[in-house]
Amino acid sequence: MEVLMKKIFLLSTCLLFTACSSMGDMGDKFTSTHVEDISVFSDNTVALIRDLDLATERADAIYIREYLKMDEPEEMQLASAVKKTNILMQQITDYSIEIVTLSETPVSEDEKIIRYHDYMKPIAVAMAQNLELDAGHYDKTMEDIRESGSFRDALKAAQPIINGVSRTANNYSNLTIESIETVIAKIDQSIEREYAEVISYQEGLEFEKYEVLKGIGYVYESFRGDDKAYKKLRSSNVILDKSLTPASRPSNEGLIKIRDHLLVRLDILHTVGNEIAPDWEIYRASLNELNETSTEAVTSTNRIRIVAMMWVRAHGKMASGKTKPAEWFDISDAPSALIKLAL
Repeated sequence: MEVLMKKIFLLSTCLLFTACSSMGDMGDKFTSTHVEDISVFSDNTVALIRDLDLATERADAIYIREYLKMDEPEEMQLASAVKKTNILMQQITDYSIEIVTLSETPVSEDEKIIRYHDYMKPIAVAMAQNLELDAGHYDKTMEDIRESGSFRDALKAAQPIINGVSRTANNYSNLTIESIETVIAKIDQSIEREYAEVISYQEGLEFEKYEVLKGIGYVYESFRGDDKAYKKLRSSNVILDKSLTPASRPSNEGLIKIRDHLLVRLDILHTVGNEIAPDWEIYRASLNELNETSTEAVTSTNRIRIVAMMWVRAHGKMASGKTKPAEWFDISDAPSALIKLAL
């Protein structure tokens, strides 16, 4: 489980959702093609959830994997949030298959309504709990389902409960993103601590390198007769051998010695830089991978909101009697919704 949750954290990077817009016009009224319509709804739901690959492995995650501690509170909170979302997506699939099973069962319409009512009872209770609503919040909805005149009307009457799926997915997504940000910050701090010395060395080398390069520039300006350049060179303290920098401008031969001194320093800095380069590259690669993983995880989580919203709307359209399945899973609103989510 620990290995799996590490992979889940590294994180949900292939969330894709596909609308099935190539279904064609079924033509007949919902009431005359009832079973076929619900079957298409179920098929589209299964395809939609299947493409939500919530546990996609980041096989290319090399650097940050070692910082994940799945037995610590932050990672456990993230694992719990991802698990809740997985369960919700599975419940959507189960529900979609169940209503097809009911619609195809060779019993009377009244019996289908009774069975659907019984199936929805625990769902209504769980939805009220998930959304922190009063225990009896969906009592009237359950009455409407039981008193429906047809199975289709029962599906339509259940829409208030179904609408809760979108709100639940939104809550789970918020929790997941908060958990992602917490774990990302924790890993970032761990990386910074582990590479603190390397960072210090690299910063020092960068500073010294540019100071030496500036010093070489002052030398060449002094060659051209710029007295101010030599004063800047002396005050910079970039020359370690002070005997090379008399108070007044040295001869050209003296300037050449200063130049050679600086070139030797530059070569030494380059050698030292090569020594710490592997650790510095790992540090930079770790931060880049962490940033990419965070971005992908948040984007993927936000897509869950869109998928849940699409499914809830599709259910409402299907239950209301729309006869074109391509209209149920309509992604025409998705771009604006994504923009609102800052994707």
